[in-house]
Amino acid sequence: MAIHAPDSLRARNVRLKAARVITSMERGAMLRVTYTRHGSDFTLSDGTRVPPEVALLVVNDVRIHSADAGLFPATPQTWRYSDPSSLVRLRALPGVNGIQALRAALKALLRRYGLKCVSVEVEKTSQTEDDAT
Repeated sequence: MAIHAPDSLRARNVRLKAARVITSMERGAMLRVTYTRHGSDFTLSDGTRVPPEVALLVVNDVRIHSADAGLFPATPQTWRYSDPSSLVRLRALPGVNGIQALRAALKALLRRYGLKCVSVEVEKTSQTEDDAT
């Protein structure tokens, strides 16, 4: 059995609290900062106070995005959770019906992996681009 140092336990506790805050934000809560004479005060939209060291981990998470610019553009005051999206570009090989193949692939992604397509755009490519790949 390992004996943990107080610093490692404190860091683990901060990470666990940050995970709980992110879970709350995933369910719809927002993180807000208010500046007081005693410093920054972070709270969730449900009124839960968030310590500054936990808030720092939360706002640096890739799934958390600022919702407004605050008083100055570089200082946001509200953060929200948003699922990361991925951009994938596909090109059908010669002899393949691209539309049918794309529809089949999107159905498989949804049914097997739970990935839902939110938008599809058809790009017009030039002949030189097609030859380059």
